[in-house]
Amino acid sequence: MSHPREAATLRQARWLTPLRDRRIHSIATALALGYICARWALLLVSDDPLKAADAFTYWNVPYDDPYAGPRLGVPGAYLYTPAFLQVIAPLRVAS
Repeated sequence: MSHPREAATLRQARWLTPLRDRRIHSIATALALGYICARWALLLVSDDPLKAADAFTYWNVPYDDPYAGPRLGVPGAYLYTPAFLQVIAPLRVAS
């Protein structure tokens, strides 16, 4: 004989069939991808030049001396550790 709590848990979980689970997963994935695409599109059409300042810095900072560039508060100022530059190096080569 099973424990009463186990039986209650099984009754509550019956609504989540494999088909419903797949649908929930598909809807959540579609919503997440839609959100990401919308945010990306808004970034592309933005007139604010500082909106992508970090991305500009990631791709354009020189490897040999990342801190030689602009001052703090100016687009292109690299404020990250050199280890971060090493981590994104494969991405920079791929682009």
